Amino acid sequence: SISVKVGDANNPPPGPYRVIFSAFGLQQLSQPLDAVRKWIDLLEPGGVGVILYWPPDAPELEDDDGIFDLWSDLVQQKLKNDNQDAKSKQDHKNDLPLPWDHTMAQVVQESNADVLQDDYLLHSMMFDNPRDLFHRMSRAGPWHAMRLRRGDDFVDELGSEFVAKVTALQPDDEEELTLQSYARMLVVRKKPKTRDGDDDDQDISKL
Repeated sequence: SISVKVGDANNPPPGPYRVIFSAFGLQQLSQPLDAVRKWIDLLEPGGVGVILYWPPDAPELEDDDGIFDLWSDLVQQKLKNDNQDAKSKQDHKNDLPLPWDHTMAQVVQESNADVLQDDYLLHSMMFDNPRDLFHRMSRAGPWHAMRLRRGDDFVDELGSEFVAKVTALQPDDEEELTLQSYARMLVVRKKPKTRDGDDDDQDISKL
């Protein structure tokens, strides 16, 4: 038989599972690499994890208009300015390195699993205007994790500047924006152990 559980990605229901599937949720977590470690730990030996997410440092597109790079530049500049203050350095010394997913394969291997597939998939995204772009990317997209780590004030201050700059690039503020970016799909398998027999029950978790 097959059972499916939908759970909190940070605190999944107890396993073990034969399959764990997560679509576009990983980049919203404050500690995504820790989440991947938990998911692999919950897999049974030989179990498979499928993780689809927006990477913080996706491959560049030839026709990229630089809008995503603009956001990255604004973030890096603000972090640099904040780090000039000693107290800020102390407060944020445990922040994730950017981009955080460059060590993903290493994390998988250290968690006793193998990478079966690691691909970048091209997606098109449509936004009503620059304000809509910022709202969706920072509330439910790859920039949401920064809200969790830094707070609304930090992100919204950047957002005001970001919207102003994108609007300058796109003079018609009500013009629909169509952007392309790469999602990363990672398929991992927990290393199997020698077992006396197979279990007919199958658990699948969706995070």
